[in-house]
Amino acid sequence: MSVKYEVFRKLLTIDELFELYSQIGDTILTHIDIENIDKDKESKNNSIQLLIDTLFIAYNLESKTYYKKLVINDKTLFIPKLYKMLRNLYKEAFSIINEMDIHYGEREAQYYTKRNFISLDLSGLLMLLDGMGFVKVKNKHIYFLDKSLLINDKVKNKRRITSLLELKEQLDKQEQLGNEAEIAAIEFEKGILSLNSIDKAPERVSLYDASAGYDIVSYMASDSNVPDKFIEVKSCADESLQFYISKNELETAKSKRNHYFLYLLNRKTNKFTVICDPYTMFFESEEINWAIESQVYKIHSIAR
Repeated sequence: MSVKYEVFRKLLTIDELFELYSQIGDTILTHIDIENIDKDKESKNNSIQLLIDTLFIAYNLESKTYYKKLVINDKTLFIPKLYKMLRNLYKEAFSIINEMDIHYGEREAQYYTKRNFISLDLSGLLMLLDGMGFVKVKNKHIYFLDKSLLINDKVKNKRRITSLLELKEQLDKQEQLGNEAEIAAIEFEKGILSLNSIDKAPERVSLYDASAGYDIVSYMASDSNVPDKFIEVKSCADESLQFYISKNELETAKSKRNHYFLYLLNRKTNKFTVICDPYTMFFESEEINWAIESQVYKIHSIAR
């Protein structure tokens, strides 16, 4: 890690940081005064450097004292300002955080990553973000309460393949059609929720977790406390509604049954066909309304 980001190894808590910041200007603080504060030395020094880097305070070389460059007396105003400065100034450190594998936790209805994916060099930053209410560190996981932390070039381009130009163009086109279908599905689902007097909003999980087995989470009823409707969106060229479904999507559909929906967008008519419990319909129903063909085979050697 760059020397610039060593401040994140250890930091004061957000309450202690604001208390330290508040003292500067109210009283004259020198290096000796800082040393006499009964807190961990490395945490104090890093926190002072953090306040200097983010332009909250400065150091007067002549008087050898610290002074406020930015005067904020309310912690509820201090936190969002500090967060904005941190995001702007320490982009590399934040990119390390949001480049982790992200998953959607259905029980918590939140996105998370594993705690041990974050380097110990960023422990102070993680603690600070937790105290500020932008992440929640719980057990062995980090839950992202601020979803803007998940947005970066890696997430935006997660499904892009940059091999042969022709293949790339084809896949980019497929991704574009998929994105357009998911955006349309969100609006379509909002209409369904409104029609059923469910005052809740669907969410596009695929932006952050491409391995969830569905693209959108929504609600089956107005008293659903967490999302309990899981929607996989497919973009189809015409009324034949031809589409491809992955093994992961099928397994998810099988486990969730009537809580799993396929939203098939006919690009000719721009209308959706909705299928509830597609696994039962395709593989267990006696009615034959759909043709299923195997397109891909996974082959590997078992020679020893």
